[in-house]
Amino acid sequence: MQLFYSSSIGDALLTLEEDDHFHCTRTLRSKPGDEIFVTDGNGKIYRSRIIEIRRNDTRCMILDENLHPKPSFAFAIAITPTKNPARLEWFVEKAVEVGISEIILYTSQRTEKKSVNEQRIKKIMLSAMKQSGNIYLPKLSILVDYPQLIQAITPKYSQIFIAHTD
Repeated sequence: MQLFYSSSIGDALLTLEEDDHFHCTRTLRSKPGDEIFVTDGNGKIYRSRIIEIRRNDTRCMILDENLHPKPSFAFAIAITPTKNPARLEWFVEKAVEVGISEIILYTSQRTEKKSVNEQRIKKIMLSAMKQSGNIYLPKLSILVDYPQLIQAITPKYSQIFIAHTD
C-alpha cells in the first residue's frame, strides 16, 4: 500500500502538498478518480479519491477513515547531533522505522555540532514513516542542554536509561 502524508485534512477533503503531491502525480502518475491512502501522522488512515490535480497540490475527497490505536508503550531516544550530519540522519530514519515515539536532540558538554537542520530532520522522519508503513509520526524535540533534557523526560517516562562512559 502506497501511503501519503497530509497535514491539510478537513471534514470531507484533504490536500496533498509539496513532496507528496509531486510523488503522487508526477512519479506515480496518479490521475483524478484514483484512490489513494493518506495518513495524518496521528493514527488515522484516510482512503480517498483524487478529485483535482493542480499545479502545487492535489485535492482529494475522503471516502472513509480508520483510526488505529496508539501503541500501549512509548519509547523516546535522546541523541546529540553528530559531527557528520549523515550519521544523525541515518539514525533518525532507523528510529522512526522501528516505531519510536519521540526523538530528542540535545547538546551536551562534548557535543561538537551545536545545530541541526530541523526541516531536513522532519523530512527524513516523514519519509521513514511512510516507507515503513507507520501511521504515527514521532514527536521531534530540540532542547538546549542536558539539564533541560533530564527535566523534560523525567515526568514522561517511567524508566530512563543513560549510556555514559563513566
